[in-house]
Amino acid sequence: MREALNYARTAGASSMYPEIFFNRHIKFQYPPTALLPMWGLQWLGIDTTNQYFNHLNRVMVTVNALGVGWLFRLALIRTRGVEIASSPAGTAGAILVSAAMLLFYPVMMAFWLGQIQLWIDTAFTFACIFLLYNRDMEAGAAIGLICMLKPQFGVFALWAVLRRRWRFVSGAAVIIVPWSLISIALFGLKAHLDYLQVLSFLSRHGEALIVNNSVNGILNDLLGTGSRLVWNGSGFPPYNPIVHLGTVAAAIVLFVAALYPWRNGETLNGLLDFQFAALAFTMSAPIAWETHYGVVAPIVVTLFCLIAAVPKKRPRNRQLVALAVVYVLSSTCVASNLYKVPTALNWALGYLFFAGIGILVLLRWTGRSPQVAAECDDSARKHTTECVGKLPRNCG
Repeated sequence: MREALNYARTAGASSMYPEIFFNRHIKFQYPPTALLPMWGLQWLGIDTTNQYFNHLNRVMVTVNALGVGWLFRLALIRTRGVEIASSPAGTAGAILVSAAMLLFYPVMMAFWLGQIQLWIDTAFTFACIFLLYNRDMEAGAAIGLICMLKPQFGVFALWAVLRRRWRFVSGAAVIIVPWSLISIALFGLKAHLDYLQVLSFLSRHGEALIVNNSVNGILNDLLGTGSRLVWNGSGFPPYNPIVHLGTVAAAIVLFVAALYPWRNGETLNGLLDFQFAALAFTMSAPIAWETHYGVVAPIVVTLFCLIAAVPKKRPRNRQLVALAVVYVLSSTCVASNLYKVPTALNWALGYLFFAGIGILVLLRWTGRSPQVAAECDDSARKHTTECVGKLPRNCG
């Protein structure tokens, strides 16, 4: 980002992507809008060194951990009631959930690498919180912030339109429209159009490194188009039509699954539907690094609270076992010692992608359960009076 911003200031942004990405082979894969935070900080006279951003990421990872803990408490209130959420066990659970985020592998890998992905994780966590408060506009604004850094989340606009969640669309537009106009004024329209060429190139090639947990990464490994064990910092695997076709097909399947309105999609104000879409959009990208799966953390927390509310033991126990398996896979670097061992099963080390598939299945399985919906509705009705003044618009 720093390299791209410096070039835009000195040589002009009109040739930023042709020069930085295609000629110099610097992997600046973000849109011009993603440069605005760094530009704004520098405009304020802040020296945006690596040390400064590391300090900022310490704040982000802490806020995200506290946010996931608060999400756990809100989900408990909506599924089990205020009494259980406020009990010593409920309070201890929220504290433990927050602490667990500081051990959650995708989140902490992003922190260790010093990535802006932590900002995306934090915004997504608060979008989930806003939805539990029935505040669609604020949730849309949080997604709008993510879109300026991660364009693939722009599909949420279509997701919201199909569900007629106009306040969500309005909230996103409040962020996206002025931010985009400022970016165009600073960097020019050509730079934004050139970014489409970058996206096209990435969809055609992707990445072969083992930590690319996507269909693209798995196909690149199976077809041997690039090294899965050695990072290429200045290049991409050669074009392979099968990899390209598989990447596009997987994206279409995931998009359709995420955009199609599903039964009981309004459970917890549509939170499960929203989380399903966020994870599907993440997995549909040709490049889905391990750190991109940081959005899984609040999803797992929500699923746990909903599954624990199921009154019947048999389905609840099966779902809890399934949740435990996908949580272990998604929160732990279970294959780090195998990264240096080339085998025919290296493709299986994209285990975060398979954990993501499991979580998508759980989201549908749990959300389609009439027992879950009934339990949430009964809890909301029972505790409406207790919640008035404590959680506005949350218990009705």
